[in-house]
Amino acid sequence: MEISNPHLIKLRTRVLLQYGINLDETSLSILSILQDDIGEKLTEQNQKLEEAVYSIERSKKSLQVDQNHPRWQAFWFGMGKWGIASILFIILVGIYTQFYISEQHKKKYVEDWCWWYKSYYNETKGMSKNAAEEWLYNHPMPAQ
Repeated sequence: MEISNPHLIKLRTRVLLQYGINLDETSLSILSILQDDIGEKLTEQNQKLEEAVYSIERSKKSLQVDQNHPRWQAFWFGMGKWGIASILFIILVGIYTQFYISEQHKKKYVEDWCWWYKSYYNETKGMSKNAAEEWLYNHPMPAQ
């Protein structure tokens, strides 16, 4: 890396005026190289810092509290977190339970009717009308 002579003269005068130190050409060359390296690294770090600040600013808007309706915002946040899933779970369990209970009821209802008709047929096969009415009075039809 070739450092120009006017650059070294300018750097020498700046160091002399700022710090009161007169440096030789080797020290000035090392100082110039270090300044260039540090300048590049600072530029790179500033770009990364600007990207981070931009990212934070951009995300801050989505995390901002709604000043007009803070309670509604908290409510819907909670609903999104657990509420909607819990409600759907409860509804699905309720629907399944209702279906299962109604199926069991239908099954029992059909079994009761089948048993009653079978009993009615077997018991009243040879009976008179009065005896059949007496049997019906003692063994009523299953309720729906």
